[in-house]
Amino acid sequence: MSIEDLIQQTQQEEHTLRFKRFTHDDIFPLGLTLIQEAQKNNVSIAIDITVNGTSMFHYKMPGTTRINGEWIERKKRVVDYHLHSSYFMQLRTACSEMTYNEEHRLDSSFAFGGSFPIILDGGLIVGMITISGLTPEEDHTIVVNALRTYLNEREVL
Repeated sequence: MSIEDLIQQTQQEEHTLRFKRFTHDDIFPLGLTLIQEAQKNNVSIAIDITVNGTSMFHYKMPGTTRINGEWIERKKRVVDYHLHSSYFMQLRTACSEMTYNEEHRLDSSFAFGGSFPIILDGGLIVGMITISGLTPEEDHTIVVNALRTYLNEREVL
């Protein structure tokens, strides 16, 4: 798949993986869904769910370290700044002649996949889901798959 195709796919994910409403009651079950997705794939990740600027769920699976927490914070800053997934920004940067940090005059943020905005149907972003522990593409895929699972199960209820 070309970078342009991946950008389009990521934009589609941001458009379709939205919540009708997002409350505190969603945080813990969504966190568990992320853990289950990682376990299903036999991988170890660090997870953070931040809502309105406050980390509401944070979990580090065995094998993760303090460094994963630092990557989570970097990825969250990218989503907070651009209001797009960090993977979308990674892909956009790959098409640019400048690095992410050069383009945005930043010294401590990196556009690497693994952080996805929590978006309501109307487009309002109320937080972000962020993981670290795998490649940026794999981190993004884990988040997207867990979101799909959670939203589909929620629709059934």
